[in-house]
Amino acid sequence: MERNPDPKKIRRLREDRAWTQERLAAVAGIDTRTVQRIESGRSAFPDTLMALANAFEIDIAELIQTSKQEPEQAEQKRDGEEEKKNPREPRIVFLLRISSGKELFDIVGGVDGCSLENDELGDEGEVDSVGDFLQGLSDWADMWNDIGPKDRIKAAYEYTEKIRELEEMGLWIFAGQNVRKLQGANTEVFKMTLGYVSVLRSDNPRIVKPSALRSQFLDRPDLHALEDKVREFVAVALPEKVQFV
Repeated sequence: MERNPDPKKIRRLREDRAWTQERLAAVAGIDTRTVQRIESGRSAFPDTLMALANAFEIDIAELIQTSKQEPEQAEQKRDGEEEKKNPREPRIVFLLRISSGKELFDIVGGVDGCSLENDELGDEGEVDSVGDFLQGLSDWADMWNDIGPKDRIKAAYEYTEKIRELEEMGLWIFAGQNVRKLQGANTEVFKMTLGYVSVLRSDNPRIVKPSALRSQFLDRPDLHALEDKVREFVAVALPEKVQFV
């Protein structure tokens, strides 16, 4: 979900550092046109604001306009107080094995942020293949909401081929999505949709396979037929704090 940044403050912070819009874009790792749109009063995605906040070395909440309606402020305050009284147990997101580019972008296309991980790689060929896969995935996810159907279809097709190539190397792709409620320094609470992608070796012990599930239910023959319908998955513990770099 897009947020309304304070364009005057962002411009002032940039000019205080004697930065051009191009310089700010380079430091934040975003496109110059994105900086121009934000300074002209356009809305921005939370991960873009996170990148700007990191560039200015301030909290993201300082970049967001603070004029809010009273009911929303009251709800945010209650959420913050409730979280302090009842701290949550570590949460887990389940990542399913992905076999096509369409499946992958249905999960990570247009998310507010993406967490990427991979197993230890064995040679330069694996490093190049996995690096290109994850870097390209991050780039497509960032601009997913700004591209049309043709480019989306093209990206999905290309990634189906990339997934097959990695599978031939013994590397499997897992992906999932989770909505996090984050709180800024000024107690403002906002939601972000985060994508999670893991590139793991097929023999990684973290992977739960259908055959393993069947062995746990030998006394339930009625469940054995589900083996062909269940995909491999992994469980990922979500951190209490989300940090963007």
